[in-house]
Order: sequence, then C-alpha cells, then structure tokens
Amino acid sequence: LILGLYAVGMKALSEKTVTTFSSLTPGHLVNITVKKQAANGLRCTFLGGILGSVHLIHLKDMYNSKSVLEVYPAKRKLAARVLLINPENKTVLLSTLNCHVTMETPCYQLKKGDVVEDVEVVRVTKRGVYVSLDDDITGFVHLKKLQDKETEKVGANFKAGTQHKARVMGFRVLDNLVSTIYTPDLVYYTRYL
Repeated sequence: LILGLYAVGMKALSEKTVTTFSSLTPGHLVNITVKKQAANGLRCTFLGGILGSVHLIHLKDMYNSKSVLEVYPAKRKLAARVLLINPENKTVLLSTLNCHVTMETPCYQLKKGDVVEDVEVVRVTKRGVYVSLDDDITGFVHLKKLQDKETEKVGANFKAGTQHKARVMGFRVLDNLVSTIYTPDLVYYTRYL
C-alpha cells in the first residue's frame, strides 16, 4: 500500500482529479502559479484557484543571491507538495523543496553534537540566521543561540557571507533544516550533548 501511495504521489494532480477543496490532502503534488511575493515567501494559486503559500524556508532557491522577486516572478509555474491544509480559511501550505517534491529522504552526513567549521551565513531574519553547512545542507540558528551576550548586534556580527563555527543541535526534517548554535560556550562545551 505504501508503494502504491508513493507511485501515485509522484504524479501532479490536475483539475480533473481534484474537483473540490475538501478532496485535497497533505502529500499531494500540485503545479502552482506564483501570484505574488511576500516578505516571508510566496502566495500562489493552483487547481483552478485554490490559494496557497510557500514559506521562505520551503523555497528550493531560498539561498540564491538574487531576491525572491527575481527568482520567483509572478506567473512562474512550479511543482510543489501540499504540507498543510487550513480548512477554516481555505489556504494551503506548500513546499517546493526537492526532498518534498521528489519524495527523497534527506540524508544528513552530520550527527547531533558535530562541530562544523566555516558555516556561512546566507540570510539574516528577525528570528535568527539561515546558514549553509554544505552545498545541500541548510541550517537555522535562533537569535537566542547566536552568542552569549548582546544578541541585538546580530546584524553587525552575522552578515550574509560571514563564516563562523557552529554545533549541530538537531534536525527539522519537515523543513529540511539542521538546527545549530553559535554561542561559543556551547560550541566548545560538550556537557549538554
């Protein structure tokens, strides 16, 4: 049964297959059209007008040096996987990450507790920074896990392109992110692992 669901899940739905919002379920592969860009990702439509959104961390080219506007202009068509459906306001959360669209399980070569040299900051947000641990491995460091003191200096100390040492603290498989920390006392101290 699981193999059957996997095979069906690899083909994108069409307006003929899904006739109503209520027949849509998480896991469906759909073709989306970008409606507009937002600060936290994209707004899109699919299957004849169903509204959806793709959060920044679920965009496959999130760390491209170009802005979201340039990479995802209005009317661009993409394949996306349905992650979550909100029946109250009839909106859908989608992902364009390759691991979701192709259904390939992310394979992390890292383990919890590993210290990674030369982790590059790729995007700074109000909540923290997104980092590149490797070509295919993306991480997130929450604001409170950046440094021991003066976290308000994040913009000055953690600009895009700067490199730091970080420790792997866990994995957010749904978001395809590695949770990391930069606080020097925890990067070098192993008691809490």
